Amino acid sequence: MNVTFIITGTSQVPTVSLFNGTRSASTFSTGSPYTFTYTLQAGDNGAIMYRVQTVAQNNSAAADVTLTDPGHFAGTRCVASHPC
Repeated sequence: MNVTFIITGTSQVPTVSLFNGTRSASTFSTGSPYTFTYTLQAGDNGAIMYRVQTVAQNNSAAADVTLTDPGHFAGTRCVASHPC
């Protein structure tokens, strides 16, 4: 799965983590927009949540944003119409 975040005002590469910080996305970008990639692994299970963090520098404040992707889910999803 791929996700693109456009982050400006920082020359330091931000970090992107998934699954409550247990996994990290990687990037080969050296400047904005930063593109992060993560491949689902065995044991990944649950709602896809991204945490994006930047470092404060110059006149910019640090950012720490958590986003949930309601359209994607890793692993087995148990619902009333399809019980596990």
